[in-house]
Amino acid sequence: MQIKHSIKRNNWAAQNNSGMLMRYILELGKSSSLFIGKFLSLVLFASGFLVACSEKGDVERPIPSYDGLNAMGKDAFRFEANEIQQHIYRLAKADNDTLVADARTRRYYKDGGNLLWIDRFGVDERADSVLAYLNEVEGMGFSKRVFGVKQIERDLQRLRTLDVDTGVKNVNRVAARLEYNLTKAFLRYTAGQHYGFTNPSQIFNRLDVREKDSVRTTYRVLFDVPIKRASKDFYTMALRKVYNDSVALFLREVQPQNALYAQLIKYFKGKTLSSADRVRMLCNLERSRWRQNDYPQNHRKYVIVNVPSFHLDAVDGDSVLNMRMACGTLETKTPLLNSCFIRMDVNPQWIIPRSIIKKEVVGHAGNPDYFSKRRYFILHRLG
Repeated sequence: MQIKHSIKRNNWAAQNNSGMLMRYILELGKSSSLFIGKFLSLVLFASGFLVACSEKGDVERPIPSYDGLNAMGKDAFRFEANEIQQHIYRLAKADNDTLVADARTRRYYKDGGNLLWIDRFGVDERADSVLAYLNEVEGMGFSKRVFGVKQIERDLQRLRTLDVDTGVKNVNRVAARLEYNLTKAFLRYTAGQHYGFTNPSQIFNRLDVREKDSVRTTYRVLFDVPIKRASKDFYTMALRKVYNDSVALFLREVQPQNALYAQLIKYFKGKTLSSADRVRMLCNLERSRWRQNDYPQNHRKYVIVNVPSFHLDAVDGDSVLNMRMACGTLETKTPLLNSCFIRMDVNPQWIIPRSIIKKEVVGHAGNPDYFSKRRYFILHRLG
């Protein structure tokens, strides 16, 4: 009887211990980023299994040593910083994307930059902050593919659920890919939202050909508005924000400050637009991201020319003079500019642009009536 009672007590103890261990395993398993917790869960599960089975007879079973249990988790779950850095370096060498943010990402890691998102505990909520903003880019007219959202989400899920192995889904390879793609997407998004995703000077000033021959091609200058661009200091600051755990605050700070942007986003999300209207809306959203070095509204006196509406406003404090104006055509576009002027000529002489001379005037050479009716005259410049 004593032996039976002893066996029952031992069985109850084993069951109770295994139940307690399972609760600890579940609690540790809830930690999405602590790889140490995951590994301890494995150890506790093995220990609980041994305790539960230890009183079921005299059959001898091999008991894994501590080194054996440690080896079970080392290859699959252990972060190796050097190996992660090697994988990142290979990713940077294979990356051929041409955005400035992409070049900054490559340079940072090729120069041996520290890991920003991965540490010995895994990945924390900073990655979730970035994903929260990236998952809203479709409401801005972008595809999530531009920022690699699906790949980031897959790798983040693999790390947090320990869906890794020693092969293709090696934990260090997954961690390296997640680290690199998070940095790349973060820099693309923050620089684009703060300064614009496009460079208007490169777009507008490579649009209309002025002259072209077998040697070179020149273009008309259609954009001469000084705007701010993401500098080296901006990218350095952005990376420092990640390292100092200020990601969420920085993501809020880089949003466009133009009041028109919020109105356009609200309209864009709430309307079903035609293809043409969608393109116009996306263009205006992008323009509202551009940050000029100076704005006319910062001065008491300024002139604004609204090219699409063919109107001009001359502002002097509270006084506004409005008048109609003419502008170019699709073939002879009116340039966009922002500049300071120090004098105004009334009824000024118009120097005919070279492009108009070639297309419209040169064919009337030798016809004095054509020139007299239009009050054209030819001025020979000395030198």
